[in-house]
Amino acid sequence: MKKIRSIVISMLLITTSFLFCAIADDNKQPEIEDETGDARSYIDIEQVWFHEDQNHPDVLYITIQVRQPNALAPKQHLTVHWNMNEEHYSAALAIGYGFQNWFYFDIVEGYTYLGEEYNVSKITGDFNTQERTITFIIPKNTIGYPKKGDILTETHSVCFQRFGFWGRLGFSPKLREIFFVFFDLSSLQVFDFAPNITPEGTQQYGLGYIIKY
Repeated sequence: MKKIRSIVISMLLITTSFLFCAIADDNKQPEIEDETGDARSYIDIEQVWFHEDQNHPDVLYITIQVRQPNALAPKQHLTVHWNMNEEHYSAALAIGYGFQNWFYFDIVEGYTYLGEEYNVSKITGDFNTQERTITFIIPKNTIGYPKKGDILTETHSVCFQRFGFWGRLGFSPKLREIFFVFFDLSSLQVFDFAPNITPEGTQQYGLGYIIKY
């Protein structure tokens, strides 16, 4: 009987250890977290996490969880940004240009500021309204062939609306910021940044992620 108990306990410990490893890269340990209620629900970032699958070592996955995704809302961009090996990368889901191109997922190498050189690659992804998640499926050959041990730094997420009066004003105009703050309408904001920008206007970043495979 003692031997049987020992075997059962050992099996439980092994199972517990396996489960911990399995969830290590899920939403229990996100690299980026953000408070909710400070933007419209379909762009209101809750958390973002990076993850990999040893069965697909040539792919990096990134998942954004928002308060309530909505594919029918005015055009929006949902993006994640990071630096790696002295290069800037961003993954984006754009929604709402037209029914023939309603969803599209991109990976961008370099900054997209005016005058900057950058490369854009089409990727695939998953838009899951039940789980409230948007997952980017990124072939590693589109992000500089990262090696095991490479570190993704300055991680952050930006989700914003482009159509409508407020969206047309741009990324972060002072008039819009003052209006939503003054009238206590943060939940109607059309721009969300995670982690939050401090009251002094300092940009914050999430945790780094180390490439596993």
